[in-house]
Amino acid sequence: MKNASKFVMLTISLLMLSGCSENGESRKIPETEYQTNSETILSESSISETTVSETNAAETASETEETTEALSADDKSDEQQHLELLITEAAKIENPALKRNETIQSPIFGDFDGDGINELVAVYGDQNEALFEDKCGGEVWFASGEKAEVLRHGLYNMPTWSAPEIITSDGHVFLKNEMVFATDSVSMYHEIINSRPVRCEIDGYATQGLRPDRESGDFTAVHSTYDISSDGMGHTWKKYWYYYSPESKNFCPYIGTPISEDELLKYEGAADLLEKARSEGKSIAKLYRRDNGIININLTYPLNETDMNGDPAYLNSFYTLKAEGGAVTDITPEYNDGYYLP
Repeated sequence: MKNASKFVMLTISLLMLSGCSENGESRKIPETEYQTNSETILSESSISETTVSETNAAETASETEETTEALSADDKSDEQQHLELLITEAAKIENPALKRNETIQSPIFGDFDGDGINELVAVYGDQNEALFEDKCGGEVWFASGEKAEVLRHGLYNMPTWSAPEIITSDGHVFLKNEMVFATDSVSMYHEIINSRPVRCEIDGYATQGLRPDRESGDFTAVHSTYDISSDGMGHTWKKYWYYYSPESKNFCPYIGTPISEDELLKYEGAADLLEKARSEGKSIAKLYRRDNGIININLTYPLNETDMNGDPAYLNSFYTLKAEGGAVTDITPEYNDGYYLP
């Protein structure tokens, strides 16, 4: 039974991510197919202080991902049951203080990297301790052969996770885990190579909902911060852009290079956007161009008052442009409060 404080957090939380399966259920992945769950992630286009947009993971992954039906315990292969037992036994050794309410949650099983050896990923712990009813509580575990290992210890004794996912992009096979909090989350990735998980890092501001975008093998993630007003008030979620470096095992950001207004005006269509901003009483602040063709235009709007520090107060917003050739296309989301960093 959840306590009252958790119930309150549920009612005020903004984040809606993919749920975990019922305890003991699993999904088997054939050697040539990779299963991922539909996941609701924070979308830059329509998140506000009181609303969160739902974007299906199947729509945002760069490669086709198929979902298989959950299997009952009787349908699990002997190998899968063996790997689940390895996790259960290893978890008890890892943490002797377990309360015996722990279960295998949202297992995914199959030959993820196509090397002829099956792997199993699952959350092991007490689901009743999860922050949300439809999430997983415990630690993320990986098992293959005769070895089981915990991948990420949570920031708390029993962290909350979305169901694990297998993500494929540009020939790489990743395990994605999302640690969930009240109003945001953190993506944690491993690349699966030769049936072993290799830890990856996200080297940038945005660490929430990292996944391939729709058009390429590049990735996007959301930056959760407070930057609507000049005094650091107002929660925003903004998309940033990444590429994967196989050498360093890092997701590297497309860094924004400052450009002048004159440089921006060389692109067809830019002048109309700047004129629109000024007609709304906004000023042009920092401009950043990224190597993937994204241009961020930061805008400020004066409030004719002072903030808590006695400085002139203003609001932040932005335009997002896509540069192709000598022209720009306005791809600014409907929700465009906040300030873009380089």
